[in-house]
Amino acid sequence: MKDPSTGKVSLGGDKGLLDTYDFDIKENDGTVLRVLRNWGTHAGKAIAGEGVKFNIYKYGDGKVKTK
Repeated sequence: MKDPSTGKVSLGGDKGLLDTYDFDIKENDGTVLRVLRNWGTHAGKAIAGEGVKFNIYKYGDGKVKTK
């Protein structure tokens, strides 16, 4: 939390990088979401070929309720 008095929050550290999506197959963790994600990655490779990895950045800050 950046400012507890206003509830201002920020993800991604100072440069705002949240994640890098690299079209890899993740280890099965037993969840339906993981199975669907991996299936989508396989389908995408079959249809469109190998993907190009990219960074995902945040856009601005958020605000949460404070007491």
